[in-house]
Amino acid sequence: MNLDDGDAVAASLRTALLDDLAPDRAAGAPPYLFGAPRLERFLQGNERRVPDAAAHFRKMLHWRREVDMAERRKEVIGKPWNAESVPGLPYLLHCLRSNIDFYTSSGDLIWVQCDGSARLDSLMAVSDEDLFNTIYLMCELRAEHLDRLSEQQGRLVRTVHIRDLSGLSISGLLRDRAVMGRLKAVLSVVNLAYPENVSKLMLMNMPAGFNLLWAALQPLFNDRIKQKFKFLSHHNYVAEIVEAVGVQGLEALVKGRRHACENPAVAIEVSAGMVEYACLRVEAGQVARWSFIVGGGGELQQRVFFATIGIKERAHEVRPRSSIRGSEAGSYEAQEQGLVFFTWVNPSAWGRPKRIERLSLVALSTSDVARGDSKRWGRRAARDETCGCFGAWSLFGEAQEFSDDSPVDPGQVQLSSCELTSVATSTGTSAG
Repeated sequence: MNLDDGDAVAASLRTALLDDLAPDRAAGAPPYLFGAPRLERFLQGNERRVPDAAAHFRKMLHWRREVDMAERRKEVIGKPWNAESVPGLPYLLHCLRSNIDFYTSSGDLIWVQCDGSARLDSLMAVSDEDLFNTIYLMCELRAEHLDRLSEQQGRLVRTVHIRDLSGLSISGLLRDRAVMGRLKAVLSVVNLAYPENVSKLMLMNMPAGFNLLWAALQPLFNDRIKQKFKFLSHHNYVAEIVEAVGVQGLEALVKGRRHACENPAVAIEVSAGMVEYACLRVEAGQVARWSFIVGGGGELQQRVFFATIGIKERAHEVRPRSSIRGSEAGSYEAQEQGLVFFTWVNPSAWGRPKRIERLSLVALSTSDVARGDSKRWGRRAARDETCGCFGAWSLFGEAQEFSDDSPVDPGQVQLSSCELTSVATSTGTSAG
């Protein structure tokens, strides 16, 4: 399928760019680089000016020769889009507290990154050779995957980035020249070799001093990239994420922070100034029930939201912000299929972390509620491995753990009455 089917102007510009690049093709540049999606990305990244797009394309070809990308890409070519397909990527995503398994409601990729919980010390221990090889191969596999989806869908498929900055030390990051140097090198490569792979960069929970970081990074972005940034409000970011990418954005945010808690079977740790999340899918008419204990002394601030799943997805607050301590329990009856989403904020600027202990989240039918049958339901749900949940059952005490960590392809998500996602939540590759 051609991109922009019926758009004669776009097609003619791609033809003009292809003609301009004829000498490069004749010189042996790989044919897979000249497909309609790749040409369109270079055109859009250069305001549809064919001479500028051709010059940019040739710089990309030069870079590929310098890093021997034709040989490197043999490690990932034809593999599915997931972390295990790229050498070193699982560890990189673990260090960055990232998740790449989800898609938006319209079929774009979602990349969630929890910068405030990133293990930059572990990341910096990786050699330049290994780190950049992983990043190059990740970008190459992603570009191949996006181009294939673009051909299938007849539009330019891209990536939506959601960046949670809660807990990020701006001053510490800016003072760390090694980290900033690597960040700039990564952004330079992505902008040069893989333009227009990203449609939006949504930033949430911006910490004090964020303007200093933004001032340091702005020179690395052209005006087109700057326009892709969306700064989410502190109060309404849940609804803004659902409006932009669907409930999958919330689930990706939860799963992206699953490693933030060192031992999630024991407790979810909420460090000073941090935000943690959990979520639970429910069917229409089901009752979501939750209970836990706030450990570590002091209190947490809790909010509970419900996001509908369907043609027009939206989120609204069902339990307003409240201060909680000790034992906490609650319930919500869903009138539509949707996602119950929890946020917990540790408002202390310093001091000991708080903990969410003995967390239990279950979705019950009204008949189960009437019988008080939550324990039996929980054990039955844990044994139903057809529901497509990702593995998080160790958080729920009596429920047995199972796992399905495969990426969620658009249009292939199977929901059931027991689908549940609840994981502890918490700098990297994000431009294009």
